[in-house]
Amino acid sequence: MSTTKTGGVKPIEIKPTTFANGVPKEEHNGFYGEGKAEQILALPMGTQITAVVTYVLDDDIVKKGKGVRYAVLKATHIEPIFDEERKAAVEDQRDDEYSDRTGADQLDFSGVAEGGE
Repeated sequence: MSTTKTGGVKPIEIKPTTFANGVPKEEHNGFYGEGKAEQILALPMGTQITAVVTYVLDDDIVKKGKGVRYAVLKATHIEPIFDEERKAAVEDQRDDEYSDRTGADQLDFSGVAEGGE
């Protein structure tokens, strides 16, 4: 974590970003809409749903007494991707961003059964 000095007082440690509770309203949330609940309920349990999500920086919290500072992000738009071709393209982009951020390739455990079976 990084720190910054605040006028000769205790240094402020930058903590990881947190997320505001809640999701966008219906007009900006692709999980709402005609037939969406039925479409999702028809999926097998454990199905992963890839989505494009937009966040806004909602707050910048500084707690001088605790010596911490962190950002709060709020989801403003969510669009699930059900089309297989678009989903694959989005997941490729996600994996590229992950590799760029971490310097590692993400391991795919999708074909591995729980318990090592």
